[in-house]
Amino acid sequence: MKLGGKIIAAVMIIIIAAVLAVTGLVMAENAGNQYSFNEQRAVLSAEALKNKIDSVSEKVQYCAKLLAQNRRMITAMENGNVKGLELILGDINGSLKLDMITITDQKGAVLLQLPQTDHAQNVNTDHAVMKEALSKKLFWSLEAQALEG
Repeated sequence: MKLGGKIIAAVMIIIIAAVLAVTGLVMAENAGNQYSFNEQRAVLSAEALKNKIDSVSEKVQYCAKLLAQNRRMITAMENGNVKGLELILGDINGSLKLDMITITDQKGAVLLQLPQTDHAQNVNTDHAVMKEALSKKLFWSLEAQALEG
């Protein structure tokens, strides 16, 4: 092989090696950028979820206070007027748009559940949520289903 052919072959090998090196560096940098991008998306998603939980939580707390202070509801509860309670809650929930409302007596017996279901039953009064709710303090809870949609 002549000297010119050897030089061309050496230059070609150098060019191929340079292209492979640059390609490897670009791929490594892109992989690092992709990880950083995914990390940023995860942080933003977590922040959005926290904001959604806070927003729904504030709404549920507001609704619990509104229902607990509603004079018509208090009177219906005191008189044991479940049908009246159902009408009042239906009217109120027309604007509140809660997914579910469960009203129990002090023993945990379900007096009313909206929407009505066939499986409404007495609740477990030993459950921490029910103990708090039955302690005559304002109490509300946020369930996972409230965050869907």
